[in-house]
Amino acid sequence: MPTVDALIVGLHSPDPDARLAAASGLGQYGALNRDVVALPDAVPHLIELLAGDPTREVRLNATYALGAIGQPEAVPALIDVLHQSGNDLVMQLVIVKALGKIGDPMATEILLEMSRKSTSRCICVAAAKTLERIGTPQALAAARQIRSERSVEC
Repeated sequence: MPTVDALIVGLHSPDPDARLAAASGLGQYGALNRDVVALPDAVPHLIELLAGDPTREVRLNATYALGAIGQPEAVPALIDVLHQSGNDLVMQLVIVKALGKIGDPMATEILLEMSRKSTSRCICVAAAKTLERIGTPQALAAARQIRSERSVEC
């Protein structure tokens, strides 16, 4: 298995398959290991991929990895990309779930906004669950609001 440092180097490869493998590897490492001390070093590199990689699958895997690593410094970039996601429901869902794994209250307003704008029941359910996971009084009130406005049962 490659080291975290080798995976970070792979994020900068000119080969999109290598970037995809590196982002995926970091996400899997973050999801499967409790000891993620070395992973915060990858966050700025993953944010760079999320914001500008030309390959959608690389951006999706960078998003998943950011959620798995769970560093709040990724939240502003995730929110920016969520605002720019257009009709890409898969990207929206992966971002909403990543925000839930991070659990930063900064995401509360955008999650409520996304649930109101989205025609996808899946996005609304994920937003409500993410808000519940954030767990602040404001986030819990927003989750209740989503559930009552959209009749979202989970």
